[in-house]
Amino acid sequence: MSRIFLSILLTIVLQSFVFAEQYYCNVNAHGYGGEDGYLNSRKSDWKNYPNNVFIVNVSLKNKTIKVLDTMIDLDDTYYIIKEDENTIIALLEDSHSFSVANVSTIVFYKDISYLISTNVNDLGITINQGGCYNY
Repeated sequence: MSRIFLSILLTIVLQSFVFAEQYYCNVNAHGYGGEDGYLNSRKSDWKNYPNNVFIVNVSLKNKTIKVLDTMIDLDDTYYIIKEDENTIIALLEDSHSFSVANVSTIVFYKDISYLISTNVNDLGITINQGGCYNY
């Protein structure tokens, strides 16, 4: 009886891992915002942050993309709103931003393993893009 229970429990726990694909993405970030941290600052400027690493888990079963931004140690869950044979588009479920308005998206090109993410809020704009490797 305990072996059956353990087998069922193990199956349930591992099910999300079996249906999820994990990617290592080397992305370059491009950010626009002021020195004081606000978009409407007089000194707003584009800045580049190369060689950032995203750990991306795509779960088609759960219709989610989980992203860990290792540069700022931020973990977010995006909900997949469109998927076809080559492209996945997802929107952020919840944000850690303290701003009033926030829109975050991810577009993942499966056929070329390329990711583009955007985050727009009253503090600025961030665009991340780069190649991904399945592991």
